[in-house]
Amino acid sequence: MREAGDDFRRHARGKGIGMKAKVVTAPRALPARLEDLPNVGPAVAADFRRLGIGTPDEIRGRDPYMLYHDLCRATHSLHDPCLLDTFIAVVRYVEGGPAKPWWHYTAERKRVYPGTPKAREAMGSEP
Repeated sequence: MREAGDDFRRHARGKGIGMKAKVVTAPRALPARLEDLPNVGPAVAADFRRLGIGTPDEIRGRDPYMLYHDLCRATHSLHDPCLLDTFIAVVRYVEGGPAKPWWHYTAERKRVYPGTPKAREAMGSEP
């Protein structure tokens, strides 16, 4: 039986996923609540809390791809990949990047994590 995250692990091998990226921007002062971060509403804040993250500062240094993987495993379900885009946007902001909408990171996510075989087949990219 396949578990949520199996496709992630297969696609992440050899791509440096799971490794912390070097951050060259200065850390910014962060709000006290997760919901006060760009792209974070009550549902995304609840997802962070399910992962044991209760404050924005606890997101620093985290890998958004692994956060997504860990959430899928914790909930035993494959979440919408747009949530991964949101995790990327939030981590980048917390680490000093500009506030950008989550969909700004969709192209990056599709390059790094192309999704499940079923999704790729539906898009016509399976042989």
